[in-house]
Amino acid sequence: MFDVVSAGDIMIDFSQCGYGPNGNPAYEMNPGGAPAHMLVACSLLGAKTAFIGKVGDDLFGRHVAGALKRYGISDEGVVYTTIDHTMISFVSFDEDGDRSFYFVGKGVDHLLTADEVNRSVLDRANIIYSTYGLAKSLTVLRRCVFCRITPSSTASYLQLTQTIGQRAIYITRRL
Repeated sequence: MFDVVSAGDIMIDFSQCGYGPNGNPAYEMNPGGAPAHMLVACSLLGAKTAFIGKVGDDLFGRHVAGALKRYGISDEGVVYTTIDHTMISFVSFDEDGDRSFYFVGKGVDHLLTADEVNRSVLDRANIIYSTYGLAKSLTVLRRCVFCRITPSSTASYLQLTQTIGQRAIYITRRL
């Protein structure tokens, strides 16, 4: 059983880490993607976790899949493809520390099909977290009980989980 399974995007964030010898911004390759970050937090808190998503069969895809394993996150649901590369973003910070994201290409996470989803991972999940775009497009996720959580609906969520007593699904949408 998994306490939490997350389905969605996982990518490489090239985060600004200073400046090079010529005064140009320097970037470091880091695993990124909100669904994966959420799983890292859950794993660090002791939850048993798994990720479902699609990455390129490339340096970046292998790097993010390796990061999942390093944090104890099951990669049973990771699918590799040669169709395109893993999503890449460059993250810069302004004088106030606010982030700006610059995405390179579309990546492949949105190309995950229902047939590619490892259903046994979903079947073993107590909580399934998905980004809105992926949950909307995959019928395998739509068949589950959906509960969109917002900060103001936490009490409703707790009541719902007590009522259904099985699994809850979080679907998030960036505001």
